[in-house]
Amino acid sequence: MDIINSIKFCRDKRKVANVYLDKEDTCHHLTGYITACNDDEVLIAHINTRGEYDGFVYEYASNVYRVDYDGEYENKIGTLYKLKHQSHPQFEPDEENILFSLLKFAENSKLLVSLEDEENSVTGFLKSFSDTQIELETVNEYGKYSGVTVIDLEMVETISVDTDYEQDVKLLADNNTENGSVC
Repeated sequence: MDIINSIKFCRDKRKVANVYLDKEDTCHHLTGYITACNDDEVLIAHINTRGEYDGFVYEYASNVYRVDYDGEYENKIGTLYKLKHQSHPQFEPDEENILFSLLKFAENSKLLVSLEDEENSVTGFLKSFSDTQIELETVNEYGKYSGVTVIDLEMVETISVDTDYEQDVKLLADNNTENGSVC
């Protein structure tokens, strides 16, 4: 079975999968349920190493070089997720346009988004997006407003929504707003 069909199999059978993206760093992988996929895109309902909700991660299918499922680690994470009564917010991504479904979900839910390229990442609230670019009202790691970023979608490798990092930054941003600070 090839990689794309393995990803689709995990989606269809609702199996916890480990998705590997960096051949140089095999310790770095994304673990979770495949929420949606097509030949170009993969959306993972991410689960952290403790079996807890960790947002959503969007990847280009061409970046995936390995998929593991049905192993001890995947079974452990799936069991912890169930035992801890974890769940991800439900939304129905359009399988033909997963990215825009995720961005609309993040925008409507007012969730923080992180965009990563080869060397940097930027986090913020969506201001706008199109077929070619994304505009974010950026927030730094301290939850403070730090400007606006417009980035070409072709430069983005990974998009994360409401992972542990974004949740923490959003808490800080909300706290700054409640205390009168401009975020």
